[in-house]
Amino acid sequence: MRKKLCHSLSDVIQSDLHHLKAATKRRRKHAFRPGTARNHLQQFKLYLAFCTYFQLQDVDPTSDTICWYIEFLTRSFKSPKSIKNYISGVRLLHKLIHVDCPNLYSFEVHLHLRSLSLTMPHFPKQRLPITLDILYELCALCDSLQGTGKVLKCAFIFAFFGYLRQSN
Repeated sequence: MRKKLCHSLSDVIQSDLHHLKAATKRRRKHAFRPGTARNHLQQFKLYLAFCTYFQLQDVDPTSDTICWYIEFLTRSFKSPKSIKNYISGVRLLHKLIHVDCPNLYSFEVHLHLRSLSLTMPHFPKQRLPITLDILYELCALCDSLQGTGKVLKCAFIFAFFGYLRQSN
């Protein structure tokens, strides 16, 4: 009787553990938003295509390989931040496949990434601020829209005086 009870308890524990493992696997699939997951996939594909084209080791690459990849990315990216994101994608790829890659954190790679901000000055195009004159013209345009215009006018005035900008 005792042996049978222990056996059924063991089955319950194994079943619970199986459900926990399945739930963990499902939840990890949702660790990134869909747009972020698509960006990561694009980063993985580009890195693997780079390594394949130049016949370089893609898993556990050398510091030189990563520096060459950074230099390759400078051909098509204008922003150093974008390049750093792609290198972060390479790090994530290695973490996802459970491979330690110390060369991704090497001094040479760190120096190469640091030099990007000095050698690739990037000035994002800033939008001009909305002035009171522009706000007045927007509100004047809303007068002809009756009910909807009143709502839009309210939204414009609230956003302007509430200092609500795209970055906020």
